[in-house]
Amino acid sequence: MIHVVIDTSIYRQDASREKASFITFSNLCKSDVIKLHLPAVVKDEFITQIPEFTEPLSEAISKIRSFSSKKSEDETKHKLKGVEKDINEIKTNYEKTMEAKFNNWILENKAELHSIKPHHGESVLKSYFMGHPPFKKVKNRDDFPDAFIWQNLLDLVQKYGQIHFVVADNRLCDACNNNSKIKVYKLLDQLIESEQLKDAIIDTFAEKYFIDIIAFLSANPNLITDSLQKNIAEELAYKEIHDERIPDDNNEGIITMVDEGEDFEYRFDQTTYYGSGILVIPFSFTTECLVEYHIFKADYYSISEKRLESISVSEYDNKHYFEAEEYMPLLVIGTISVKFPSVYGGIEKEDVSQLLKNAEIRIDKIDNIVVAEQLDHP
Repeated sequence: MIHVVIDTSIYRQDASREKASFITFSNLCKSDVIKLHLPAVVKDEFITQIPEFTEPLSEAISKIRSFSSKKSEDETKHKLKGVEKDINEIKTNYEKTMEAKFNNWILENKAELHSIKPHHGESVLKSYFMGHPPFKKVKNRDDFPDAFIWQNLLDLVQKYGQIHFVVADNRLCDACNNNSKIKVYKLLDQLIESEQLKDAIIDTFAEKYFIDIIAFLSANPNLITDSLQKNIAEELAYKEIHDERIPDDNNEGIITMVDEGEDFEYRFDQTTYYGSGILVIPFSFTTECLVEYHIFKADYYSISEKRLESISVSEYDNKHYFEAEEYMPLLVIGTISVKFPSVYGGIEKEDVSQLLKNAEIRIDKIDNIVVAEQLDHP
């Protein structure tokens, strides 16, 4: 059994814990291959950050209130009040459900909760005034949560010897790298793919079908593509993208409409088996999307006439900027997961295609989205 701690930064990356890495991690916890240790600070931090996931709903409520205040018709105000109430109810229920699911996940995976101990306070305060890791500098209050997580890690090292810590926070990661008893992973995938878990993950399914399935998929990539086309729009809609070719002050925009994917490429030679019938395959594709951004009016008028043909603008609250929409060809890079049903009995080598009929194929993770082609610059 290996002892693992996951930082809040990792839980936030997949708040619903539905990606392949979390599914495999959960199975390993339930099989007693992994013992999950959960600092109380991490649990409380994640739960108190849940409202951040419903910020778009809060923004919608704010805009409804602002719009309603400018209307004099009682009937309009009454209807808007009802819409606001409905959105508030959806927001509240969503947040409660997220918290309940997280608490259930903790119980299902046999996590051991670690509270703040009396001796932690003295150690944390000393580090706070001295600027010792994980504090970034002397008396930096923002690092208090990390400091208490650090104390939990030190306690676990003393009790179990070797601890595996999954953390995306650079400062806490740097502090842990100075302790030889704490093995750090910046992604949960890195832990799943590590040597420590290789033997636990290799099971009968991998031994019997892995090579045959990869060969079959390589020869029939359209089976994956047909499945992915169904959820591309859902995965990309309202994602924020960054690219220097977007003429926003921060070179960022929001995807609002998504076309079908094209030019799908799969790196079958880099396929990883995550156990429990889950394959993870790197992939990329291109698609044309409508991207919304804000452009300074002077910048807009300096854009070439050819590019202006693909940009539509409208006025909004800021008189110095336009709200702009532009169709852009985007390159999407990430991984897909192929999850097979739990029963494989009776499937022969020549019938591998039967396994794929009931397999769940979906985009597992998007690593990067960039503009795929050179746009016509000013």
